[in-house]
Amino acid sequence: MNITKAGSEPWYFTAVYASPDPSRRRELWKELKDFANTHKKPWLIAGDFNNTRFPSERNTSCAETSRHSAKFNNWVEDMELLEIEFTGASHTWARGLNPESRRSGRLDRSLCNTEWGLRFERAKAVWLTHENFQEFVRTKWKQSDPLVPTLKHLSEELQIWSKEVYHNIFRRKRSLTARIEGIQKTLTSGYHRGLIKLELKLR
Repeated sequence: MNITKAGSEPWYFTAVYASPDPSRRRELWKELKDFANTHKKPWLIAGDFNNTRFPSERNTSCAETSRHSAKFNNWVEDMELLEIEFTGASHTWARGLNPESRRSGRLDRSLCNTEWGLRFERAKAVWLTHENFQEFVRTKWKQSDPLVPTLKHLSEELQIWSKEVYHNIFRRKRSLTARIEGIQKTLTSGYHRGLIKLELKLR
């Protein structure tokens, strides 16, 4: 949907209900990426992605679910999407009536691009948690200038800063993830206390 409001820049909203079939989900991720490459407005994507990102988002795990999560995370990072703060039950889906058969996970979430995050305060917490954010605002805020041009200037600077900072974070995370995966492969062939400690440190 193209959301419009008088006096404001339009933005996109995409409602997602992803297929339980991994191959169909891959098709959806590709379609959304193609859309992002040709549409540059603020963008919010929300709904049931039928995928988890982290082990804490499901009550059971196996090699297959971990593999699907890794691919989903790679897509999120490649798209440079930001996770919007989440409140409520940590797992949004569940089935099974006893401990042995129960399965649950967080399949629902909201993601946005940098431009949408700058427009809406609920998503700005991502920047506020960064250790250098307050200093960045102090250096870029022009107190002697009129408010509206100052806000416009700050918004432009924030978009540049976000892409630079979070691009580096994504690159660093990919490097750490590769190291963790290497350690886990080594541990499958034998027990090594030092590697287990290193894995915990990297996490």
